[in-house]
Amino acid sequence: MMRIDKYIWCIRIFKTRSLATKACNEGKVLLNNKVIKPGKIIKENDIIMAIPSSGLHSNGYSMVRNILNRNRINI
Repeated sequence: MMRIDKYIWCIRIFKTRSLATKACNEGKVLLNNKVIKPGKIIKENDIIMAIPSSGLHSNGYSMVRNILNRNRINI
């Protein structure tokens, strides 16, 4: 079992744990369709949703480039 803020940071949804905690505190992360606090413990089969960002950010560009390269897409 793990705290939601730590989990979403570990799987790289957020670049830092403090950003993950902030998103939870601002109601931008849902667990089983409910707004949760950062210390909420998650368990197997929980459904986690995050509010979409305003666009690509610095780490997002690397991910997009990687996806494009893997699929041999030139832009």
